Amino acid sequence: MEQLDTEQVTKAVVALKQFLKKKQAQKSKQALVDENKTIQIIFTRITVPRNESLKAIPIKLPHNIRGDGEACLFVKDSDKDRIKAHLKDDPVAGLTKVMTIKKLKKNYSQFKDKRELKAAYGVFLVDDRVLPYVKSLVGKTFFDAKKQPTTVNVTGKKNISTHIRRVLGGTEMFLSPGPCFNVKIAHDGMDTADIVDNIIQGTKNILAHVPKGWKNTKSINIKTSDSVALPIYNALPNSSKLPVEDKKRKAEDSTHTPLPAKKA
Repeated sequence: MEQLDTEQVTKAVVALKQFLKKKQAQKSKQALVDENKTIQIIFTRITVPRNESLKAIPIKLPHNIRGDGEACLFVKDSDKDRIKAHLKDDPVAGLTKVMTIKKLKKNYSQFKDKRELKAAYGVFLVDDRVLPYVKSLVGKTFFDAKKQPTTVNVTGKKNISTHIRRVLGGTEMFLSPGPCFNVKIAHDGMDTADIVDNIIQGTKNILAHVPKGWKNTKSINIKTSDSVALPIYNALPNSSKLPVEDKKRKAEDSTHTPLPAKKA
């Protein structure tokens, strides 16, 4: 089983933080508030499965990356009172809104309303039973901004708050239909050691959801929205790592016997 090299990851994180610090110093005269930059980890796959899902997959991380951003939870109409009562007894830091499907449909049907809702919260959660309804209601605005709701299981659970904290304490991944996908893994305001921990442990948890895991991973890089991508892993060249279709075609070609030439 392959794994990331801690020394290589640390060097990349230090270089990235130095780059961001230098860039921030150049902008310090214009910027009134220093905002933490989100660090993303970018995976490039060798082959891409035919069927992909845009469903958010929760990923556990050893260190919280969300800071003080507020969260909104979408629930079934009939469950709102039960869930709010539970959260009143055991509050979850950061979760400031519980919204029913009925209210979402009634108050946020217009594009501008959806855009305002998207901007009002840092993260959205949804009862996994109503995800299909919510996806159609929030629309393309949320998906383009990578803010599609992350599923949580609140069905009859006594430990609803614990489960929500676990989801909020991590991150989420979306397996795109292309060869590359990225995951928010840290921010530059974190200690270097904590960023490295998140990258190494987060990578293990992420690849557990990728078909063939390490064997299907061509490269891994880290970057922010305005930095270059810094490599932390590159697979060794291997001619056997071909798409399934190509392998099948090559096998057929190798077993094909040419017809004898016709006599003149």
